[in-house]
Amino acid sequence: MVTRVIGIPDADGVIRIACGGDIIEIEIPGAKPASGGGSTNPGPGAVPPNPGDVPGTYLRVSVTADGKLDVEQLLQDLRHPWSDPTKSRPRMVLLQARQPDLHELSQMGKQIGKIADNLPLVIDFGDPGSSKK
Repeated sequence: MVTRVIGIPDADGVIRIACGGDIIEIEIPGAKPASGGGSTNPGPGAVPPNPGDVPGTYLRVSVTADGKLDVEQLLQDLRHPWSDPTKSRPRMVLLQARQPDLHELSQMGKQIGKIADNLPLVIDFGDPGSSKK
């Protein structure tokens, strides 16, 4: 199974992924960050540069008190859509993280795929920018 992820870079055009205790930094030259209001190559079915600006179209992944992704709450939200018929079904799952764990992302992607096969997982790496901060 493939876990497809859309990454929105930070202010320096960088995304960071944790894997086995290491941090992988991927720099996207010319990328405009989510807070900058732009996108490098949106393409078909793209999410807006700042998905949080579009109410009612995404599910936010929350974090538990111990700092873990609250996948159970996310899955419950996916299984039981909102009772308000005026709200549209979610078009994406949004995770705001500085350096998410690759293994957690893969597991979460598999679980999302069992419920909503074509719902994209979008990671907003935020605006801190440089790893020197």
